[in-house]
Amino acid sequence: MISAMSPLFPSCTSPLRQALPELPPAHSTDHHPAQATPPRRPLLRYQVLPFPNLMLRAPETPYGHETAMPVMSADDTQATDFDGHWKDALEALLAPCVALFWPRLHAAIDWSCPPDFLDKELRALAPGRRRYRRYLDKLVRVRLRSGAPALMLLHLEIQQRLASHFARRMYTYFARLQETFPDSLILQFAIVTRSPRQTSYLHYHYAPQGYAQEGQDFLSLSYRVPVVHLQDWAGREQALLALAPDNPFALVVLAELAAARRSTPQTLLKEKKQLVRQLYQYGWQARRIRQLFLFIDGILALPPELDDDFWQSLASFEEERNMAYISSVERIGIRKGLQQGLKQGRNEGMAGLLRALLETRFGPLSDADLARLQQADQTRLHRWAQRLLEAQTLEHVWH
Repeated sequence: MISAMSPLFPSCTSPLRQALPELPPAHSTDHHPAQATPPRRPLLRYQVLPFPNLMLRAPETPYGHETAMPVMSADDTQATDFDGHWKDALEALLAPCVALFWPRLHAAIDWSCPPDFLDKELRALAPGRRRYRRYLDKLVRVRLRSGAPALMLLHLEIQQRLASHFARRMYTYFARLQETFPDSLILQFAIVTRSPRQTSYLHYHYAPQGYAQEGQDFLSLSYRVPVVHLQDWAGREQALLALAPDNPFALVVLAELAAARRSTPQTLLKEKKQLVRQLYQYGWQARRIRQLFLFIDGILALPPELDDDFWQSLASFEEERNMAYISSVERIGIRKGLQQGLKQGRNEGMAGLLRALLETRFGPLSDADLARLQQADQTRLHRWAQRLLEAQTLEHVWH
């Protein structure tokens, strides 16, 4: 039997293992239901990475070992570009994200070397994925404090309930990634945003049907990877607020929890105002405030009549503090123009407005860029307009 355990939990030794900092043992709460089993022969463990004791923060309650994949519920039809907002948040706040959920892993990475997001390489692993998907995958090259490079493969699911193919998809990514980069260290893990907690690990098991009995000489495969459930933080909002001054990703989690509650529009307006005002309490630079605001604004979308209320409140709040980080004339003008285009249902007008803004900022667009604008839908145009507010280059708008 080959056991392909999670890359975060190997026990072999190597020169890299010796170069890594010594980490204290961590306790795992992975739970397996008790069952009577005959004595087993020793397993041949195919362990991919030399990262002993590099555990996740243990959940507070035990879990089962169900294979899990979030899927879209029948009423989950909101057109908000959740994967786009999460993509931008993870790229801007990867280090705080890792520090919040995997502090030992964060300590093992040399963050003075900027992470390299390998979007092109990731697309080659999974070509032809559908638009408006309710999941997000990120592949990042990082450098460890030992000097060794590593590939970090992060899967994020934005769903309401769990089904049965997520673990297999993750295993497929891992297998393809290992085939493409056979000599690379691979760190793989998952974040599930909206499902109730069920498992601390995702499992994928394979064996030929009818031939998996003990003593049979047939291949079997067991794979598991750690998973973080953001709903574990529900009811612990004060703890997240206490973490926020040192870790801005805590506010990302708070915004996600607010979105998952599906409150009334008036309650959502109140929560959004409170979250945005928190951004000004910690002495952060304007760029960090805007990065977090774009996520909060995108994931906590309001009806148009309440959106006007929100922006008026924000403008007054910033004026009182002489901190016009968000509610500038330029930003409100862009937003109003996009909202008008959305109301009228005309992509053409939105694309024309965005083209004018892009050319003012970056100069004439190429034919390929113009075609990209004309073919984009409203959600994508809106996301590009949001990125324009912070983008340093045209490529930063598109990707």
